Amino acid sequence: GTGRTLGWSVFDLRSVEGIITANEATGYDATHLENVTGVRAKTIDIAADTGLYMMWHAVRQWYVADKNNTGVFTLDLAETTVYECGEIADGKDDYADLEKTSSLKKVGTDGEEYEFVIVDNSAYDGAPNDYYGVSYYYYLTTMGGRSNNLSKNETTIGGVVVKNDHILTDISDIEKRDQIIVLKDNDDETVYHVFPVTSTTGAVTGWKSDTGAITLSDGTVLYPSVFCENVKDVLALVALLWSDKVTAPNFYFTLDTHGHYIDLNNDQFRTVAYYTGAYKPETFEDTWNVDVEWIAQFVDVATGEEERVPVTADWKDDNKVGGYYDITDELSGNSVYEPYKVGPEAYGAYLFDASETFSATSHKFVGTDVYYNYNTVEFIIVSDNGKDLTVDHYTGTEELIAGFEKKHGVDLSFVTLSNICMVTMDTNGNNDAVSTIFAYDGAETVSGGIAFFPKDVNAFSAMDHGFYMAPAYINGEANETYLKISATTAHDGVEAGFYTYTINDATKLATFERISDNMAGVVNGKNDVKEAGGMYWIVDGTAEYSVPSDTPVIDLRATEDKISTIEELDDLLDDLYNAAWDEMVDVCYVLDGDEVMYIYVVSNGDALFKYTVTVANEIENSNLEAVYAGATEFEVGTKATVKVTLNTVDKNNFQSNSYTLKFTVNDVPDEVIVKPGSSNTVEVTLGTYDSASEIVLVDFVGA
Repeated sequence: GTGRTLGWSVFDLRSVEGIITANEATGYDATHLENVTGVRAKTIDIAADTGLYMMWHAVRQWYVADKNNTGVFTLDLAETTVYECGEIADGKDDYADLEKTSSLKKVGTDGEEYEFVIVDNSAYDGAPNDYYGVSYYYYLTTMGGRSNNLSKNETTIGGVVVKNDHILTDISDIEKRDQIIVLKDNDDETVYHVFPVTSTTGAVTGWKSDTGAITLSDGTVLYPSVFCENVKDVLALVALLWSDKVTAPNFYFTLDTHGHYIDLNNDQFRTVAYYTGAYKPETFEDTWNVDVEWIAQFVDVATGEEERVPVTADWKDDNKVGGYYDITDELSGNSVYEPYKVGPEAYGAYLFDASETFSATSHKFVGTDVYYNYNTVEFIIVSDNGKDLTVDHYTGTEELIAGFEKKHGVDLSFVTLSNICMVTMDTNGNNDAVSTIFAYDGAETVSGGIAFFPKDVNAFSAMDHGFYMAPAYINGEANETYLKISATTAHDGVEAGFYTYTINDATKLATFERISDNMAGVVNGKNDVKEAGGMYWIVDGTAEYSVPSDTPVIDLRATEDKISTIEELDDLLDDLYNAAWDEMVDVCYVLDGDEVMYIYVVSNGDALFKYTVTVANEIENSNLEAVYAGATEFEVGTKATVKVTLNTVDKNNFQSNSYTLKFTVNDVPDEVIVKPGSSNTVEVTLGTYDSASEIVLVDFVGA
């Protein structure tokens, strides 16, 4: 009899009408209604979770009148008209024609105006305005890493670390580095709405300059998003459409949540191949293009597959040498028979490099931000052409080096490839990641470790085709390896010592470069090996280098009692100590930093290693001439006594004075006293040296 419902009497169910001005979706802790009818106060907070797109709507809200005002049901009293991206300007024109009592509102703190919504609240008599114009602002960014442990439940959004509780949309299917569209708001605390981009592909048949609309062959029309800033690719599309050689080019589109395109490219439709320079005449029974007279041989840089491409006579005449070309029919929508030359600039997913050296663990192209996984990167090495075309596949840098080791029959440390094309992976990281590396005509050079010549080599063995063979010990091996060298190298000879070696992949000829003093040495003096508690060191003058117990020791002496360990070498040197052993053996070693890699033991006099002493004169004295007439190269184990002759141009007073001759030895200052006596020419001994030294005369001062 009271007119109240069961819900009212038992559950304390109430209802009000009002305008939503804040809610949980915008970072407020409840749905906040203003201009409310049905309660004495004109505002009320209800735990209704009304959603992002209910902002500034008039609603009738049922709720339970408990401590939270728990929402039960929301009836939307508003009507809405939504305008997206390119339509927003039209929406604002429509909005300007409405009643003067309308009001503009904003949802989202950052980014671009992504949507404009006209909210018609005229059905609610309590609304202060019949219409609201609500702008929703979003921004485009990338998803970062996330942590789901209890102490740090966070996700990185565009470089900002966000608590997962503050992300109000499902992001479970969004991967790290994916592009995302985000609305951020903060009525009370900052909250995020995160949405993934989508994609589509299609053959393009038209584009309109006034709206940017792109029409696909199936009738689909794509409009630009407010996030579309890739003018370069749009212009590339327009250029293809204008071309008389193209029909319906295929493109890949990244789409926003409206289905509008953010960016577009044709990278995934491009096929780059290397033209080997080989071609042959061909008849084409199914081809009506009378200009097609030749078939050209290409190799796909991503797969290594041979591609036989029909080309016009003009194309064959204009392209007489090899190179990288786009041979894609699908890119242009038809067969044009005129492959397009690409490189050296990046072309879609393809990058180019003039030359690069690969070791077993190299992972980055020198001087760039281009990376690769040295275990999984695929190498495609192509050589020759025509019927002799050879395609070799290697997985990882170790397999690449092993393949060339087998080819040349020697140990290698590096392979240098030239005229490279790289195929990049699909990555949103801040670097280019390479999946495949292509090189034509084999390697430029391959490089080994270190070759050891215990003696000067002046006699060689001639081989077929004019090659000569140089015997060397490679990378601590106990057996000689024969390397092919040129007739010039054979004529000049190779001095004893340690060398790096490089092999030309085309000629198979090795060249040598003596390694620097800080990478190797020869000890031929007493107390050259020290030991303490089973650890060993080589002592070379003032330098000391550690020798691991498993360091290879290769004994090249003509003796039956050969040694093979550092312990045995230490014992040998102890035995020879009183017998002036430095006249009997030399210890030749190679370093890796401060650690010995391997040791060769040779009879004294066999290892004719050289060191140099140079003398330069920088004395600025017009009356003085300093002359060094001695040798500059000396055998290791001997000592160089360096003398300088001083001549005076002006003979006056030279004989009656004493002078100080100042100089540096390897940048270390030194000086000697000069007493000419009765002569106008005097010979001065600077010192005695037993290792590479650079001496510079810097001053001549009267005493």
